[in-house]
Amino acid sequence: MNLRDLDVYFNYHTHTNRNGHGNRTATDEDYVRAAMETGIRILGFSEHCPYQGVSQPMARPGWDVIPEYFSSLGKLKEKYRDRCEILIGFECEYYPNHIDDVRKLKEMSDYIILGQHFNTVDNPDFYCYAFRCGDEGALEYTENVLKGLDTGMYDILAHPDYFFGGTNDIDDVFVECAHRICQKCEETKTPMEINFNGVSWHAGKNQYKQGPHYFYPNRLFWEIACKYDIRCVIGLDAHDPDVFRRRETLFNMLSEEVDDLGLEFLTEPFLHAKER
Repeated sequence: MNLRDLDVYFNYHTHTNRNGHGNRTATDEDYVRAAMETGIRILGFSEHCPYQGVSQPMARPGWDVIPEYFSSLGKLKEKYRDRCEILIGFECEYYPNHIDDVRKLKEMSDYIILGQHFNTVDNPDFYCYAFRCGDEGALEYTENVLKGLDTGMYDILAHPDYFFGGTNDIDDVFVECAHRICQKCEETKTPMEINFNGVSWHAGKNQYKQGPHYFYPNRLFWEIACKYDIRCVIGLDAHDPDVFRRRETLFNMLSEEVDDLGLEFLTEPFLHAKER
């Protein structure tokens, strides 16, 4: 199935101004309105999750922001209930020592995305896999993703190829890690996200020994993924309302990357607001 042929009217990967690195002036309602303008009828908010006792103002909100997050989005759910179904979720990593936090967020929200960004959040020297990774980081990333998926708490695996941005050589270790992640998604039936953020935020392609490729979605990863029985979901990963308005352009750019791989895309919504 080709990206250009998809009529996707849902998006589960939407951020807000609370994370410190997106559009800082856009309101929650700005995201809702921009999404609806482009035909979105089911909109999931998945802000970067807070962890108790962790302060990362440029990466995620604090734990104390949770009530306001639910209050704001709850009002929009009611205001637009006849035009758009709004879901409230989080994008969380997997860290064994913070899994209770994720469990609490899972209980209070509609869904949880697994988006593994850092190797730790518990010291000031945390680093981004995508910017300083290498073989050791790739293996650590993979182990965290596999363990996270085994918990059964995560509904989507966001940007599974994120760690490919941490090297300029997709060597045998990276390839094996990609196989392991895809195999686990097949085993757990976890939808795997093709994430548009790497194209919408980053200028041009990275130069790998294997040739020029986007940071993510990275064609080298998806050439491996297409060998597995996995379901793919489109994720705009919107950190700015304008991403919705650029959706058609982004679809066309990524169609050139993945249309010939025969990936299976989910075209119907599979997550909905929970009855409470």
